[in-house]
Amino acid sequence: MSIDLAFPMNVSAPITTQGADLSVTGKLYPGVVLVPLSTEASQQYSVVREVNGAQWVVQNADIGGNGWQIINPASPAWALVQLPGGGIAQYTAPGNSPPGFTWTRLFYVDNTGTLQSPVATGAGVIAATTDISPLTIMNWLHFNPSPGAGGSSSINDTAMNNLIAGLNAGLGGGRAWFPMNTYLIDPPVGGNGFIIPDQSALEAAGTSINGGTGSNKCLFASTGNGNLFAASGAHNGGGVSFRHFGISYPTSATSGIAIIAQIQNVRGEYCWFQNCPTAFWANGNSSGLRESTIFYNGPNGGSTPYTVIPMFLMQGNECFAIGQGEYFQPGQSVGGPSGVAAIAIKPACEHHFIQALHLSHPDYSVTYALSTGTGVINYGQIIGCEMAPWKTGIWMQPNSANTNIFGEKYIGCTIVLDSASTSVTPLVYIDNNGAQINDIEFNNLSVFGSSLHGYQINTGGAIRLIGGMSSGNGPSGGAGVCISGQIGDVLLKGMTLTPKYVGNAAQQQQYALLLTPTAVVNGLLLVEGCDMSGYAGPPVVVQSGATVAPNFIIRNCPGYTDQNTVINTTPPTSVNQNAANQGSAGGTSYYGEQELQFISPVGGTNFSYKGTTFAVPAAQYVFLRINNPYATIRFQSGTPSTFSWVGV
Repeated sequence: MSIDLAFPMNVSAPITTQGADLSVTGKLYPGVVLVPLSTEASQQYSVVREVNGAQWVVQNADIGGNGWQIINPASPAWALVQLPGGGIAQYTAPGNSPPGFTWTRLFYVDNTGTLQSPVATGAGVIAATTDISPLTIMNWLHFNPSPGAGGSSSINDTAMNNLIAGLNAGLGGGRAWFPMNTYLIDPPVGGNGFIIPDQSALEAAGTSINGGTGSNKCLFASTGNGNLFAASGAHNGGGVSFRHFGISYPTSATSGIAIIAQIQNVRGEYCWFQNCPTAFWANGNSSGLRESTIFYNGPNGGSTPYTVIPMFLMQGNECFAIGQGEYFQPGQSVGGPSGVAAIAIKPACEHHFIQALHLSHPDYSVTYALSTGTGVINYGQIIGCEMAPWKTGIWMQPNSANTNIFGEKYIGCTIVLDSASTSVTPLVYIDNNGAQINDIEFNNLSVFGSSLHGYQINTGGAIRLIGGMSSGNGPSGGAGVCISGQIGDVLLKGMTLTPKYVGNAAQQQQYALLLTPTAVVNGLLLVEGCDMSGYAGPPVVVQSGATVAPNFIIRNCPGYTDQNTVINTTPPTSVNQNAANQGSAGGTSYYGEQELQFISPVGGTNFSYKGTTFAVPAAQYVFLRINNPYATIRFQSGTPSTFSWVGV
């Protein structure tokens, strides 16, 4: 290669002309041109030039009348630049770049030797210096954030505000790209957080770095209390998406929501939330989380279902929380927080959907009690979830009489008390709290392990428990199902209510079905086709004070209706009596079908059945199948010589 310092380059001449100093449109670019020898295989053109005070060492490019130009179009250009003040940067440009092209920076090292803007190599990589906002694509690195656990949160705050300003420019919205790293960030004071406009798609390279789960290893590490991001403002249905985001709060944070969805179609996908007082508030319609994880190990919430900290807050119509995913915390036996709910459903939330989630160790897996707002919660479907609460899996009780609950359906869920919990609470609790609860269905649930009851229905109506099982609950006064207050229609159909859960013989509940002294059955309580076998004592107990007549009926339940229960051995003669009231008449109260057999005495008898009197001649054998436990019988005259009254 030869070095030619002989004459300045004429700008009108071909750029391959040998030369040194170069004047372009009256501006001088001093330099040295290194022209390849004819015998040199690479034939690589090189130049050293001073450009605006920086020293450029360039291969396959030089400055021409239209700016930088490629010499050999088939090859890329490269430049190593000594910056004013001591920094060094490397640039490249692809082959066939047009005259006036813009260099792409690969790296920049400042005068202290610190690498300031690394960018991964490879095809299609956009450098941090490249402003691609005209394409409605925001490159986070272009806004000069300060990465790392020791980075500057104030710099990152400014970068985020500038990025959002870019999203708001023009038509509004666009795509923002966040490469893998950690960025400390301050929640904006006194507001909903950084406001993300409609039609924005925010995507990250990963939820954390180095596979870590520490609070400073998530993509965004909040420095304290406060809301972080909010999809808010004018919207037309396009929505906002957060993909592969990792957001953490310090364990001392007592308030703050990581993502607030205030407009419709706000989605979080493949996200990780750590110690966020609330990870996601689905307030806008059709908003929610998909295939994400929430982990909470922050301060305690309140001591009642009305004051808990919710990991996920569900309030908009058609909102959702869909797995596979887990919302979890450490158990209280190992120092985890109390007063936490995995999911809280608030009014007016309609047509919501929860599926395929593992809700591990909070006091409440799903609660309806958090809000005092006015409205309804209705027509939600909760499918295929596994709940391991510290206290109660489903707390279906509104905070006040202002919220009605209708049409909730739970399908194929498993609810088991945390194995380390000593809480004496039902796993499913239903109470209308002065409002209305109707049309509630639990279909094929597995409920076990409570120290009290599997289900406790205190108030409500049109409630259906179909299939599934509720076994292995409280051994001392516990029941698979307990009725403890005023209820309307309740159906128990095809359930397994045996004493123990399969594979756990150590814990056996005392009752299949218990009606406490405060139970009042105003509608029809029908128990049909349920397995109640295996109890040492009676599987069904109606405690003194309970009001059940004439609305409590049991049919075709093994362990109860197949025991040939002796209802009474003494025929009623003084007053009309029925099977359900025999506990107070020297017999056993029974709530199913019965078989009555007797032989009339010499002289016959007048036998009353359901208020109609029949004259039975002497020495007649009578067999009667009675299908209602409240149908009355009485021998008005002549006591039968033989008498049998049993439940079937």
